[in-house]
Amino acid sequence: MAEPEVNLVAFMSLVRKRVKLVSGLSQLEVEALIDTGTNRPLLPKEVARKLGVKPMFKVRAEHADGSVKDVDVGPVYIEIMGRGHRIGRP
Repeated sequence: MAEPEVNLVAFMSLVRKRVKLVSGLSQLEVEALIDTGTNRPLLPKEVARKLGVKPMFKVRAEHADGSVKDVDVGPVYIEIMGRGHRIGRP
């Protein structure tokens, strides 16, 4: 007897939240559009520049519109609703 086909459905949404971003001695609080279905957050270049993020390497990122681009990655601490996480490490 054949195995039944299983369809996996991911529930994703976009929400706006106030977030704190820290890189080195610089800190910003911004309103961010958060994609709950992403596996890697991306910052706009101008925000990364304001924070003084120093790129350490590049990764290929697929955006929500399906486009694929190589992007710079550097260390940033991000805090959302009191919970924090370091991003941008290899």
